[in-house]
Amino acid sequence: MSMRLYSKQIHSLTSDIVRTLTEEQDIIEIAEREPPTEEELKKRASQGAYGFDRYGEDNKDFMISEFHQTISDVLRTYVRIDQELTQLARHDVERRKDDPSMIYSEKRRLAKQRNFGLNDDAPSWIVTQLIEQFYHTQSVGEVYAQDKEIYEALIPLIRERMSTQQNLQQEVEQRIKRLEKSSETWEDLFFQVNQRLKEKYQLD
Repeated sequence: MSMRLYSKQIHSLTSDIVRTLTEEQDIIEIAEREPPTEEELKKRASQGAYGFDRYGEDNKDFMISEFHQTISDVLRTYVRIDQELTQLARHDVERRKDDPSMIYSEKRRLAKQRNFGLNDDAPSWIVTQLIEQFYHTQSVGEVYAQDKEIYEALIPLIRERMSTQQNLQQEVEQRIKRLEKSSETWEDLFFQVNQRLKEKYQLD
């Protein structure tokens, strides 16, 4: 199955993951932030850091926001690496003067070198990174599930969201199926139609 994650999907997917972990399955307990020391308060005052009370009534909202950011950062890292691998693969194929159709196999090779998950392996890679962050971020107070349970809770959600790419791929190919896939014209048309459909699906 061909799956990708796009930048414009990150906000909604982050919200879904947070809701799944903290509300629907009670896997994560958001931490209570420790009160600031007198030195921290003085530093904040000297910097004019007033307004949002991280340690009062807004403490919980602040920590939830921090948790959102932790998850969003992992998803953005995935998108960034995925894009970097595509660029590297295209550069390597062009440098070797190989057929453009080799770009995807070259990308798979590069991903394997970096232990990066593509397609079916992508959701597991993302969840592995999330779990690691759960034990290093101050926004998480307790984790009430084994890693296996977290995988079971999140992988179907992420897989469903990333499978949008499969639907996009099918629609692109349906629109240009009369052309020979090996031709340069097909390649050009594919990327043109692909771009238009990404805009239609509001993908980045």
